[in-house]
Amino acid sequence: MIRHPVRQNTTMKNILIHASKILALIIMQVNLSEAQKKIDHYSKDIIFFGKGGGIAGTETTYALLENGDLYKKAGITSKYVLVKSLTKEETKQTFKNLEFLGINTMQLNDPGNTYNFIQFKDKSHPRIVWSGNTNTPGNLKTFFTILNYYANLDQD
Repeated sequence: MIRHPVRQNTTMKNILIHASKILALIIMQVNLSEAQKKIDHYSKDIIFFGKGGGIAGTETTYALLENGDLYKKAGITSKYVLVKSLTKEETKQTFKNLEFLGINTMQLNDPGNTYNFIQFKDKSHPRIVWSGNTNTPGNLKTFFTILNYYANLDQD
């Protein structure tokens, strides 16, 4: 039987393409797991914030670490992915604003069909939840706007 060299090359090429795709998926999964581990075991402060609700009931969560790393997780089954790193100045000012605006002592639990939230790594402080239908304090709106400004810069 005579083997055709073009078919052998095509078959080998297909095998290499599929193998590289599988390897890329494995590497991505390891990186996703590493991001989750970093957040789970991070010893300093973390500000979690995002939006959720609606018909599907999904939630998009951002995690801003005190070192400036900003992670995003969309949906229930997804894992955190590094979006960007804020500058030291941006991060320091954001964590200062948290205290200056009194967000770290605020208590609000008024979710609607869709809602916004801010939560802290320290679970002793309750999650702050509000909808667009509530009389949201101005300082909370301002702080949330700042956080979302950084989150939406992930298109860089």
